[in-house]
Amino acid sequence: MLSLLILRCSYAVESSCHMLFSCPSSKAVWKNSSFCQLIKSLLHLLLSKILFGVIWNLQPDCFCSFDLILWALWNDRNRVLHGGKEWEFTLIISSALYLIEEYGQVVHLHNRPIVHHSPLTRWTAPLAGAVKFNSDATVLVSESHVGVAGVFRDSQGCVLAAFSCKIFSSFETVNY
Repeated sequence: MLSLLILRCSYAVESSCHMLFSCPSSKAVWKNSSFCQLIKSLLHLLLSKILFGVIWNLQPDCFCSFDLILWALWNDRNRVLHGGKEWEFTLIISSALYLIEEYGQVVHLHNRPIVHHSPLTRWTAPLAGAVKFNSDATVLVSESHVGVAGVFRDSQGCVLAAFSCKIFSSFETVNY
């Protein structure tokens, strides 16, 4: 099977470091981000050293933006790998910015007082060979949406798949 990066930029070996930082498509993303100078100064290093350099040099409030750009680049790679079309760097950046904005909204929501209606419990593993599905939902009447999330784990606790989504609707509150 041909390497994905051969298809994208004619580079001979697919590596996470190349795909996230050195590939022309990822370079275009970093060039148009606030991390341009930092990434440029670290490109000669191995992936672990690049990441350490970022951690060492970034302010804590910038980590979320950096991580979401990495995620958007990896997501674009997977889109191409599974037969989709490669996104332009502007679309990759805007998808990361959207996620940053959405994260900010979630952080804002989490600053509200939380009312627990059920006791907190610890996760327990399923039997060997089985998969366990845990889910949760939150109704935010004032925001007109429901947040739903779930995770599938094996008997070792390894995450096999996870998801989260918003469902928009109008709601009425009912007091019992």
